[in-house]
Formats: sequence, C-alpha cells, structure tokens
Amino acid sequence: MKSMMYPDPKLLKRYGEKEDILPRTPMDYVMKGMLSKFYHAKKDYENLPVMACEYAHCMGNSLGNLKEHVDLFDAYPNLLGGFIWDFVDQAIEKKDRHGHPIYLYGGDFDEEKTNGPFCANGLIAADRTLHPAISEVKKVYANLAVTKDDDNLVIRNKNVFVTTDEYRFILRKFVDGRLDIETELIVPTIPPLSQASVNLPDDYRKKDTEHDILLEVDVLEKFDRLWCVKDHEVTFFQFEERKDRSRHIVPSSYQAPDVIDTATNLEIIAGKMRYVFDKAHGLLEFCSDNEENLFEYPLDYNFSRADIDNDRMLEMWAPILRHFNLNRRWDYNVSMLRAKKFDVVLENHDVLVTIRHKLPDVSAMITTYRFYGNGTVDIKLELTPKKEIMRVGMNLTLSNLFDTVTFYGKGPQENYRDRNTGAKVGIHSGKLFDFIHHYMRPCENGNHTEVRHLSVKSKAKSFVFEALSNDLLNTSVWPYTQSELDGARHIHDLPTPRVTTVNIDLGQRGVGGDSPMNGGVLKEYRMKKNVTYTLHYRMHIEK
Repeated sequence: MKSMMYPDPKLLKRYGEKEDILPRTPMDYVMKGMLSKFYHAKKDYENLPVMACEYAHCMGNSLGNLKEHVDLFDAYPNLLGGFIWDFVDQAIEKKDRHGHPIYLYGGDFDEEKTNGPFCANGLIAADRTLHPAISEVKKVYANLAVTKDDDNLVIRNKNVFVTTDEYRFILRKFVDGRLDIETELIVPTIPPLSQASVNLPDDYRKKDTEHDILLEVDVLEKFDRLWCVKDHEVTFFQFEERKDRSRHIVPSSYQAPDVIDTATNLEIIAGKMRYVFDKAHGLLEFCSDNEENLFEYPLDYNFSRADIDNDRMLEMWAPILRHFNLNRRWDYNVSMLRAKKFDVVLENHDVLVTIRHKLPDVSAMITTYRFYGNGTVDIKLELTPKKEIMRVGMNLTLSNLFDTVTFYGKGPQENYRDRNTGAKVGIHSGKLFDFIHHYMRPCENGNHTEVRHLSVKSKAKSFVFEALSNDLLNTSVWPYTQSELDGARHIHDLPTPRVTTVNIDLGQRGVGGDSPMNGGVLKEYRMKKNVTYTLHYRMHIEK
C-alpha cells in the first residue's frame, strides 16, 4: 500500500495528488475497488522504503499467514514491516444476574445500525487476557533465528544493537514427548546482524527411527528487565525427526470378534467391548464396555466448522450471503449422508467393516473399521470432495464427565495450519477448559495441530486416540456441540456444559486474516477439491 502523505514525485505524477485518489462518488468506489486488484510494478518500490498498513487483521479467530508476511519483511530490506489491526478488543462490560462479567457489542443495544462484532479484532481480549494469536506474533517477531545444519546449530542475531550475550540458550532433547536430557549451550558472542555456528553435543546427535526425537532450543533473558524477569522466554526453536507411523503396532492377537448382522444394524462384540452400527447412515452409534452406551451421539462426520469471522466475510451486513457460506453447504451435505454398501470380512482374526457412503459434492467416500479382539478399533476415512471443503474429520460426543485432556502435539494454546509457528510440540495435560478459547463472538476454537496422541478422561476411564498416519491429526475437545457453538452470539449464550465433544480431524481450512472479513487463506492452507484425503487413527478405551 502506498502512502500519499509524502509521495515520491514520480508516483505523484503517475497517480495524482493525494486528494485525487480519494473516492467521492459511487463510481469512484467501484473504480477504486477494481484498481486495487492490480499489482504495482516492482520498479515502483525500488529504492523506496515500504511499510504495510494493516497487513494482518485479527478479528476473532484469525491472524493466519503471519509468518509468510514476516518472512517477506526479512527477505526484502526495503520492507519496513507493518501494522496488525489491532491491539485489543473493544466491548461494553455488563454484569449478568449472577454478578459475572459479560461483554456486549454491536446489536446488543437496539441500535438502528451496527457493525456487530467488528470491534473484536484485537490480539488481546477486552478484559486484557491474551488471545492465542499473540503467541504467533511473539514467535515470528523474535529477533533471533536458529536453524539446524546436520550436527550444527546456526544462530542468527537479527537485532540491530544487541549481541547474544544478553541471552541464555538452553538445549533440550525429547524422546516421544518426554524430556531426555538438557544442557546450557555455550554460544559465542554474536554481534548484531551476524550469525555463528555451534556444534551439537554428542548426546544430541544420535539417530533413532523407532521414536520421535525432538531437539528444542529455548532462548531466555539472562537478566531482569523492566518488562520481564530473568529467564523469561524470548523465543524457541524445535527440530524434529518423527518415527514412521504408517508402520503402526498391531495389538496382540485375541479371539476374533463376533458379528451379528441384521437388516438395520451391524453389531461387533470384541472382548468386553460392544459396538453397533446404524446401517442406514453408516454411523457407529453404540459403544460400550458394559450395558451403557458411552456415546451421547453417534461417531459422526464433520466437514464444516462453527463460523469464524473470516468464514462469514460480508454476512454481517448482507445476511443473505449466509446461503453461499461453505460451512452451510457442508452442514447440509452431511445431513444427507447415506450408506450405500456394507462389507464385512474376517481378516487375520480381525473384523473388517467397509462402508461406502453417498454424500452430495463428494465423488468417493469410504470408511473402514478394523476391530481387534481386545476391543481396539482402527478407523480410516478416505474422502474425495468435488468442492473445496472446510474440514475433513469426525466427531464424537461423550458425557461431560470426560473433562480431562492429555495430548501429544502442538500446544498448549490453540493453533491452526496457518498459525502454529508459536506453538510447541510436546505433551500437554489439563482440564478441558484449559484448552478451549472464548472469543467475543463464539466460533471455532481450541484446535491443535500435529497431534500424535489424545486422551480424554473421566474418573473411571479414558478414550484414547492415536494417529496411524504420518499426516498426524488435528484435535479439539469442547464442552458444547458444534451447533451450539455456531448458534451463540455471546459466550454467556452457550448452554451449561452437558456433553464433551471430541473432534478428530485430518485438518481444516486455515483461519486466514490478511484483511477484514476476508480470510485471504493461502492455497497451501485450504482443503482443495478433487483431492483424496485420508484420516487414519486408532481408538480404544483404557481404565
């Protein structure tokens, strides 16, 4: 974006006085919109400093693509940086009948005209709690960079005035998410705008193809500062070598499961576990290790999400556009799900159930369940959409007694495929509410990428999910259903928790965030049409 406040004489001649480029009539606005689609020539920017105004917009669950912008700032010396819109959500605080704070926005005061939640576009919430996106900002804005070159770490000091003597560098090695060894690196003084190599100690060089090996460099403040205390984390870097999950371990042999096949249902009895399919829709609707169904609702397919603001785009001002929203399309498609064919075979003492589905906008959809004699089940969904899709996944609804979560993936804060640089791979544990996030307008939240393993626990038992593909999983666990989340205008509109929803996904569309109400999701972060997606995971129950 060019500033006409102090224009270059050549640009002034080409584009006119700054007053000349301000739209005055409806046609001016149309022309301005059309012209803004054209890229300016490279020569326009040569030898000129360029600053991006509002290059990223953080409305609700947003701020995807941020790393790509900052990579460009690093690559081109004349790119000065830019501004994120904006710092803090604006809201009116009131008290509910119980005296708890609630936050109101446009439309809550019977106004004739309103911009709805357009005031909620901050890196921090109106009550000054942090939104997850601010972790991404901290990571990509850091003035240090560490890369791994064989058995060396290359440390680049991007600071203009400060040497690396201001920091401590802690090196850690994790095996399958568990800390193995920790060392403080001896780093030579690296002047500003310079780099140096540091040899990895021998214990950090060992190869192991049977386990996930992760090296982490944690950069800490060496001294107390006005803004932080000693050992405050400045930034971090992780380098990972993953084991091959396509060679997954098969459970020990047990007696083959029993099969009861009727006109309406298919029942599998495997050890102490009993599973029942609804043959009309092809859904696993019953799961029990006694007589009680552990599912509140069937294990279902999920190809949409609760709208983030970047999904809604201009719906705020033109509600009719809701009918063109991809989430609504895929909500409808899933409601039309039918099972075309069930195949049941016995293979190596396992029962293999293959279901071919019929679904609008899908050229092929096959789900395969492999039931082992001990009650473990492997689930594999293969989907080829004819249209761009929002998400490829399944969800499971359990009792709200399942309220404790442990996962091995990127966290602890929520993260998405286009906003996960600031999240650490590790084993993260806590209560369900520790891993969801409340935006001013409720929306999709709480996702974690690169998940290898997820456990959702009650006091009596756990549901355990494990990735069986090198693509890993995306997971989230909520105290509400997706329809409840999508239907609420405020957090206080959500019902009292009565269920626990577990989302097991291959992935979902990035959140985007290049401009207001227009996701600008990069192609590599979209779920494309005419591509076969495979979600493969294992599910079992532990006591």
